[in-house]
This record gives sequence, structure tokens and C-alpha cells, in this order.
Amino acid sequence: MLVAFRRFSLETSIWAGGALLLLGYLATRLLFWLLPMLVRPRTTWRLWSKARGSSRARDATTVGLLALANGDAARARKLWLASATLVDEPLLNLLAAARAAQQLGDSAGRDADLARASSVAPQAQYTIALTRAQLLIDHGDWQVAHALLQELREAMPRNTLVMQQLVRTSVRLRDGKALLVLGPALRKEKALPPEQIDALEKEAARW
Repeated sequence: MLVAFRRFSLETSIWAGGALLLLGYLATRLLFWLLPMLVRPRTTWRLWSKARGSSRARDATTVGLLALANGDAARARKLWLASATLVDEPLLNLLAAARAAQQLGDSAGRDADLARASSVAPQAQYTIALTRAQLLIDHGDWQVAHALLQELREAMPRNTLVMQQLVRTSVRLRDGKALLVLGPALRKEKALPPEQIDALEKEAARW
């Protein structure tokens, strides 16, 4: 095989020439594959890093769920807090971390996680507040939870979950006035069975 270009010429066997042509083809393909990354290295690296971070966050979230299921709330919270820094929407991770802190008896950690959730997702303030109320109930802080739920009731008058939690705190605190005020809304929104509402109102009237 003879290859000639202007004053340059190369004579070789057919097999060696074929191998050179194959290597040239592969080198050209590799160059075209690398060229976009060489032209836009920052963008390519950013996209790759973001995809890798999202994958790591999903893995950490899953491992955190398994850790919590196995009773290791401390490891679960650590994983969820770490993964919260790797995702665009860390709200769920932070709420889960707050619940894990609650299980550990770490009220300060719980409040810190909820405060962080409020700072990164101010548009979800009512969801965060309802989560706080539920955690306060679980912790036995009935009075604080009751006050918070009454505020949420004013902001979300048709939210059935808020009503149901407010029924719990009202019964616990024997706040008959709050129960009687809730009665019509409970019926209208079908938040509880009618017979249960009737029983609650009869009990509240005796308080």
C-alpha cells in the first residue's frame, strides 16, 4: 500500500496500512467526543457533578430509611442532613431529619432541622408548621401544639388534617370551647364520622 500526499509518501503492507487507517478513524471519533468537553469544560463538569450529587443523595436517602427501620435514628438523621446539601429541594430530607431527632429525644436538633427547612423552603411554611405540631404532640407538648394548630386553623380553615390534630389537642386539654367551634367545620369538610363529632360535642358540653 502506497500513500502519497504532495511531497510526503508512505509505503507499507496492506495489513499495517489497514491498522493505521483504523487507528486514525478511532482517534477522529475520540476527538469529536472530547471536543465538546474541551470547549465547554465547566458546563460539562457542572452537569456531571450535579448528576453524581443527585445519585449520591438518593442513595443516602434510601440508606437513611433502612437505618431508621433498623432503629438507628442517629445514622438516619446524619444521612438525611448530608443528602440535604446535595439536592435542589431538601425539604423532605430536613423534615425526615427532624423526625429522627425527635426519636432521639433531641428537641434542639429537631427545632434546628425545622428552622433550616423553613429557611430553604419558605413556600412550605404551613407544611413545616403542621409537621412541627405533630412532633410536639408526639413529644407531649400539648399546649404548645394546641396554640400552633389554632394558628394553622386560621390560615387553613378547610384543612382536615389540621382539624383532626386540633381535635386531639382539644380533647387532651379538655378545651370544650374549641371543640364546639370546630363541630360545624368538621361536619362540612367530613373530617370525622358524624357519630364521632356528635360524641365529641356532647362531651365538650359537659366540660
